[in-house]
Amino acid sequence: MTSPTGCSWTALNSDGWITITAGGSGNGSISYTVASNATIQTRTGTITAAAQTLTITQTGIDCTYSFSSSSASFDSDGSSGSVGMTSPTSCDWTASSNESWITITTGASGSGDGSIAYTVDANSTI
Repeated sequence: MTSPTGCSWTALNSDGWITITAGGSGNGSISYTVASNATIQTRTGTITAAAQTLTITQTGIDCTYSFSSSSASFDSDGSSGSVGMTSPTSCDWTASSNESWITITTGASGSGDGSIAYTVDANSTI
């Protein structure tokens, strides 16, 4: 911030995720911290001092997904199983089968961590 000596100014923030930690008078700096953004949304806020505005843009988290296991084996009688899904809280996911003999029974969709249960039909082929 550039201002004549003796001219005081106050910095104001527009959002609770921006915290101003120092202000002053005359030439000086506005110190601030930005809280972690745990959502997938990009957010924008401002700091204003002496009719000047600083725009702060913060990206959201990336949605990453992983299964608790990468494979499962069943004998020819078929059975049921489940697999854990891990993802950040605000990340939605949908589970589906690419095979007609595997049916999702619960957990076909969710957000964040969850569990997907499925059944595997009996295999009568040789």
